[in-house]
Amino acid sequence: MSHKQEYILEESWSHLINIADKLMKKALANALDSEGFNITPEQFNILVSLWAKDGQCQYELATCQGKDRASITRLIDSMEKENLLVRIPSENDRRIKLVYLTNKAKDLKPALTEVATKATTLATEGISQTELVSSKDVIKQIIQNLNKNE
Repeated sequence: MSHKQEYILEESWSHLINIADKLMKKALANALDSEGFNITPEQFNILVSLWAKDGQCQYELATCQGKDRASITRLIDSMEKENLLVRIPSENDRRIKLVYLTNKAKDLKPALTEVATKATTLATEGISQTELVSSKDVIKQIIQNLNKNE
């Protein structure tokens, strides 16, 4: 005789990951705001992607951020208005626009990285490095499993 396990929302992976994500974004937003930066966590993530590899197309940014094309376009539009990014047509395909950091965005890297590091340190207080690595590995595996089924 099989015994069905009750689904408890507060104990589900998706719920816990979602709550942690919201709280991390809120902590980062508060940290950025308290340091006087007019940058959202979503904008910060775009900057981090471009600091790692400048000149990405919008599709690449959307994919790595887990956003749809319309959302990433609005995000890039707002960042362009703030003089953080510029879009330049690709030399290989004029239909594709590549997104590049401005000097203003490049200059913000040290300060923004420090703010994000402080927010992350606060969030991971009392958690060992081994636990953090293991947790990341588990979440990466969940993402990989779910991406296989798309």
